[in-house]
Amino acid sequence: MTPNAPRVEPVAPPYPAELQAVFDRIMPHVAFFAQRVALTAEQVRATWRVNGDDPVWSVEERLLIRLVDELHDTSGISDGLWRELTAAFSVEQIFELIALVGFYHTVSFFANGFRLAPEPFAAAPPSA
Repeated sequence: MTPNAPRVEPVAPPYPAELQAVFDRIMPHVAFFAQRVALTAEQVRATWRVNGDDPVWSVEERLLIRLVDELHDTSGISDGLWRELTAAFSVEQIFELIALVGFYHTVSFFANGFRLAPEPFAAAPPSA
């Protein structure tokens, strides 16, 4: 096996070609979602940076980035971050956020574990 080569072949879509055409139109990954939530070009570039304290993010957005980082790094939420989260979000919203982080963590386990190639519509990292 070639190093970093995909470990499994892509699965053939289980849906009709007409539906695939719809998915292909709406799934240029970052571009589709960036437009829906009105991310600026600078914010899209900031998604690739290591530091979540980038001033392009609002206070609440930086708080969410900290939540993701902390859950990823420790599988937990520190007391200080919890206090900040509960001041900005309801417990129900925090519950959904934790579940969403877990979902994407699972997706990354599959993608990285199988060394899946990026989707054809995936955005490339910004050049410096």
